[in-house]
Amino acid sequence: MFIFILKNNMHVDICVPAYNEALILEASTEQLYNFCKTNLTNLDWQIVLVINGSNDNSPAIARELEKKYPCLSVVVFKQGGRGQALKKYWLDSKAEIVAYMDSDLAVNLEALPRLLSPLINNKADLVIGNRYDKKSLLKRSFFRNLSSYLYNLIAKSLFNYKQKDLQCGFKAIKKSVFEKLADKTNDPGWFFDAELIIWAEKLNFKVLGIYVNWQENRLGQRISKVRFFSTAFKLLKSFRLLKKQLKTSV
Repeated sequence: MFIFILKNNMHVDICVPAYNEALILEASTEQLYNFCKTNLTNLDWQIVLVINGSNDNSPAIARELEKKYPCLSVVVFKQGGRGQALKKYWLDSKAEIVAYMDSDLAVNLEALPRLLSPLINNKADLVIGNRYDKKSLLKRSFFRNLSSYLYNLIAKSLFNYKQKDLQCGFKAIKKSVFEKLADKTNDPGWFFDAELIIWAEKLNFKVLGIYVNWQENRLGQRISKVRFFSTAFKLLKSFRLLKKQLKTSV
């Protein structure tokens, strides 16, 4: 059981980045909203739909949802890229804590209080979902398992970070801490997560991993937007750039 201790009416922005998610956006938003309304009663929370680069009906659906639900807002960025969109919104946010989760709700929402509590109670600066924790439940295809394993293996050998899972789409951070990391997180896409964790550790912020129940295609047979070979090529460039930045930093 997690106890929230409010400090000066602490506010939390729960962001849901969405790129061409018209098929699932309404269902995932309704599920998240109902969960927060029931389980985050002692928090001043807001759901923020962060639409980035979508060329489907996602912006229009998001605007209709904004009319339907209080404590829900929408920001639309014409350019794609989850990292870029989150960085822009988080820097503008007035909340003390900013969080995000993947729009398909791959992580079961029961983990949300567990994600926020260490930040609220000042036990951590950055909290991340860890799909490889011994208490985590993980359901996904062999190919996704293999690619994720290889990614973490390469990253670990290059950067020697402490955490086990860089890419789980379930993270929360103190706004004041993110402001100190923002100029280090320059990748416009999903490598933003790796930059966030690795720089947070390097600058001696307290990073905490929590166990999660993670399920691929939790909201149905949604096609993954990850393209293995093009992603692998971008990954190598990102690794090289981050390695260079770490070497030249004070």
